[in-house]
Amino acid sequence: MLSRPRIAVVSPFLDKQHGTELCVAEQLERLSATYDIHLYSERVQGVDLSEITWHRVWVPPGPHLLRFVWWFAANHLCRW
Repeated sequence: MLSRPRIAVVSPFLDKQHGTELCVAEQLERLSATYDIHLYSERVQGVDLSEITWHRVWVPPGPHLLRFVWWFAANHLCRW
């Protein structure tokens, strides 16, 4: 049995209320029938996760700037 190709998506949050996030959510839901989708995100709202594997990412509490710096640093460390 062949396994499905895997797609990993990293996003601070994903919902269907904002422009870019709505587009990504719709694409992930449609692609999940063909691909093994892994979503790395702090929070997800309004997205069908029945075919998507969600990995919750811990983010430190605090102001928006601190949270942005955390995502920026974590993204660079993971890709390094």
